This record gives sequence, C-alpha cells and structure tokens, in this order.
Amino acid sequence: MPIISLEWDQSTRLFRLPVLVGIKVPSAVKTPATPPFIKAMFYLDTGSGISAVTDGEISKLGIDYNSLPTQQLAGVGGFTQGHFLTNVTFTVFTNVGPETVNLPKINVMPSEISKKVETGRGIYKRRGTQSAKMICLLGIDFLETIKGVLNLDFVNKKGEISY
Repeated sequence: MPIISLEWDQSTRLFRLPVLVGIKVPSAVKTPATPPFIKAMFYLDTGSGISAVTDGEISKLGIDYNSLPTQQLAGVGGFTQGHFLTNVTFTVFTNVGPETVNLPKINVMPSEISKKVETGRGIYKRRGTQSAKMICLLGIDFLETIKGVLNLDFVNKKGEISY
C-alpha cells in the first residue's frame, strides 16, 4: 500500500506536500520550450473541494494567468470569477516511489491578494492596503482521485495519506 508522508510546517501550522505539477498535453499539440513540470509546495486544505495553484507557479510552465478560462467560484466570502487549468498531473513521492495523479481541473489564483482597509475613528482614520501572500492548496479532489485515507496526528505533527 503506497503511503504519502506529509510534512508539518511550523510557520503556517499546516501540513504540506511537495508536488511536481505538469500539464497533460496531447502529443499532436506543439508546446513552447518550457519545463515539463514545476516543483511546488502544496498545503493540505480539507475544506477545499478543488486543489489550487498560484499564478506565480504556473508562470514557470510558460502559462499566462490572464489567458486561462474562468468560471464562477463560491467561497466563504461569496462568489468570484476564478481562473482554472485542465488536465493537470501531480507527481508525488510515496514510500514505494513516485506516483502520478491526473486531476481534471484545478483553480489558479493570484500569488498575492490585497484589500483596502480602514482603521481608527473620526479624524484619526487611517486608510491603506493590506496584502497577503497566497499558497498552493491540496484539496479534497486529490484525496478522492487516489481514494486516499488521511491520517493526521497533530500532537506529534505527523501526517500521511495511504491508498
């Protein structure tokens, strides 16, 4: 039974997994001279139905974020238009060697998001912008595709996916 070990990231307090991300392209299609895959760190997000990668990561594959198709996405804050990639391959390393998983679609999000903020009261109000760096997310779609069983031990900071 293959087992994927998850790493504990103390700074984010999340489990993570290094992944080689590639795009399945039919052999008849000519692609620009870009690397066939990139290495990215994905953080486990069991609240997300679909995995997501940042635009900074996919740009390393020669893919322009603005050229990607969009669809309406629902989240905690409401609805938004989101970009997505199709025919994505994730190669992960298991206790028995590398394993490639095909995901039909993943979300692509900006590497950084920002919002306008206002603090203080009355004449002491301060206006500005607050920014946050985004991370790549490993969603439930990955676990469902491999029919994986997730085991997390938060006390000892160990995690694994067996399938």
